[in-house]
Amino acid sequence: MHSIKTLKDLEAMRSSGLLPPDYVQLVSDHFHLLAECLGDGEPIEEFSLLMLGWLTVLWLGDDTGHIPNALLPRECGGLLGCWPEYVERFDLPSGTIYRPMFLHDNEAAHFVYVPAVICDTAALDWLEEYVEGEQPILPPSDGEVPI
Repeated sequence: MHSIKTLKDLEAMRSSGLLPPDYVQLVSDHFHLLAECLGDGEPIEEFSLLMLGWLTVLWLGDDTGHIPNALLPRECGGLLGCWPEYVERFDLPSGTIYRPMFLHDNEAAHFVYVPAVICDTAALDWLEEYVEGEQPILPPSDGEVPI
């Protein structure tokens, strides 16, 4: 699991060699777009997503049921315990990547990159429901709304 907040984080992920190049490029393109749109002209080397909501990149061995650095811990149900604003699907040569976006408040959005290869059937079904635009009807809770 990689947390991407700065260009240095992105370069560390790239140099780890653990992720397929097309997956790294997808994350890199998104980071650069966010820096361009939100950076107020500051050099990309100084841009940080820390206060804006960062990118969490999952890969083999990561658990969609427990993503604490994305504020999606096991106690809240992990990925399946939250409501994304939307989910995008990217069919890359190395495999399918999902990118759900979660709003934490009016100023912070968090993107989680989820490769299909690490998902069980329940997680894949959940992601696909959101990709298709059909927001699933969640059962009523005991008055608490998950993050």
